[in-house]
Amino acid sequence: RNARYPLRVLNSPLTIIAMLGAMVLLCSISVLGGFALGGALNKQPDITSTVTRFWNAMENEDYGIAHESLDPLTSLQDFQRQAQNAQLAMGDITGWKVVPNTQQGGSSTDRLGTATYAIQRAGASQVKANTYQVTLRFAYNATNGWYITDLGSIFDIPKS
Repeated sequence: RNARYPLRVLNSPLTIIAMLGAMVLLCSISVLGGFALGGALNKQPDITSTVTRFWNAMENEDYGIAHESLDPLTSLQDFQRQAQNAQLAMGDITGWKVVPNTQQGGSSTDRLGTATYAIQRAGASQVKANTYQVTLRFAYNATNGWYITDLGSIFDIPKS
């Protein structure tokens, strides 16, 4: 009357082939997705985040944070001393912006780069408020990411 039917075992050749095909398709999608994700994660950034962090830290006189954007061989004490001397002579950094069309390299496919920035200083004991240009040089490696290798004339106090 209400006889129970055992579950049918899906073992026909067509069913097995369809299941294997679905498994191969899912594995292929997973592997290709992994390669795409890995490539995106391994793509190096450009210099923008390094520059922004550096100049914002300089504006806030946070020389320890600014130093983190520099070549790892740069001494924190030397950098801090130079930054403080420049600040006393020329005043606080009150703004910065990239000079249009001056960046060379520094993109996600490069290992080196340069860019020129217009730096605004408030003025102090030796120099009136002014804006001057500084060219920074950058390098990239997998350990440190983008870092500044040369600060150009950022700490050069102009002769009056």
